[in-house]
Amino acid sequence: MIIGIDASRANKERKTGTEWYSYLLIEHLKKIIPTDVTVLLYAGEPLSGELAILPANWEERVLKWPPKYLWTLVRLSWEMFLYPPDLLFVPAHGLPLILPKRTVATIHDIGFERFPELYRRRALWYHRYVVRRALKRSSAIITISEWSKKELQSVFKNTRAPIFVTPLAHDERFYHNHISLDDRLVAQKRYKIQPPYFFFVGRLEKKKNIERLIEAFAIFLGAASSLGTASRYGPSGQNYHTIEYDSFGHDESKAGDRWSLVLVGPCGYGFVEADTLMKKHKLNDQVKILNWIPESDIPALMAGAAALVFPSLYEGFGIPILEAMATGTPVITSRDGAMAEVAGSAALLVNPRDVAAISHAMRTISTDESLASSLRTAGLARASGFSWQSTAQATWQVFHSALT
Repeated sequence: MIIGIDASRANKERKTGTEWYSYLLIEHLKKIIPTDVTVLLYAGEPLSGELAILPANWEERVLKWPPKYLWTLVRLSWEMFLYPPDLLFVPAHGLPLILPKRTVATIHDIGFERFPELYRRRALWYHRYVVRRALKRSSAIITISEWSKKELQSVFKNTRAPIFVTPLAHDERFYHNHISLDDRLVAQKRYKIQPPYFFFVGRLEKKKNIERLIEAFAIFLGAASSLGTASRYGPSGQNYHTIEYDSFGHDESKAGDRWSLVLVGPCGYGFVEADTLMKKHKLNDQVKILNWIPESDIPALMAGAAALVFPSLYEGFGIPILEAMATGTPVITSRDGAMAEVAGSAALLVNPRDVAAISHAMRTISTDESLASSLRTAGLARASGFSWQSTAQATWQVFHSALT
């Protein structure tokens, strides 16, 4: 039996969500796929780092021929035409034009269907085309949360391929609760970060709700004011605690200028508006944008934060939630969709469209040490329930199912 895996994303030096999914999944599949199965890893360049260390039954297939771009559509298609494996696994939804008899694809989310205004026109067309084609041509579909499965079934009602859920996890090698104070201080000094601070990691774009996050931070600092009600939600979205709050400018413990917001990730679609908002509220000195930094530096920065604030509008899963929990960092995230599913009752869940609610959650974390401590404990327990070993086992079962 021969299984082919598109490793092009896993082989990228700078990885974001899908690339890390591909990489970590491949690394754990190495440990469980039987030795009588041949596995071929397809990439456009020679494999690097740990990815290049292969078991005896695994092989590297570097597809170098032109063109440089459209690697999946052209170069991988040609390989499928000449030497088709028994099954091809694509850890994203973009399939080659030519496919073997059996194909398994991962569809991470369909945010482009729910929030088309958050995507550039070309990206929106691309996502709609490749997802529909993946649903039509795949032997089986993998998605990464029960929420995403329900979304696929709701939007694409005539999908014939079975849909399997394989929840994700955090990388336990780096994200754990044994990160020393010295390591935190070294990372903070390297990037000139002074505690206390809130933390966000992910692409800085509209889909991630960056504009509202910055607005909420401005309210937190007293640069803007608000009056209203914020709610905390349980794992099923039910309201179980409601807090009345006033503007920070009139409260007995104004946040002041000492707090900062650290954003780690490349700038994406819609960041211009967020940048304009920072200038409006004069937050350029208090909102620190790190763009891309080595993955090895992120855990220490995350562990030193007062909280991860991850109020994304739409996610297929939300790995940063588990990463923060694993480092003992309290989490504020969206009450909607997959984020509530991942966080369970171990985070403060807010309406991502309500700037005042996000801000109040930040205020609550900053002033209620008892709550912060309970979230740390609950988060560690929650993160321990997910593992890449389980993800790999579930993925292998999908392969086996597609082949029988």
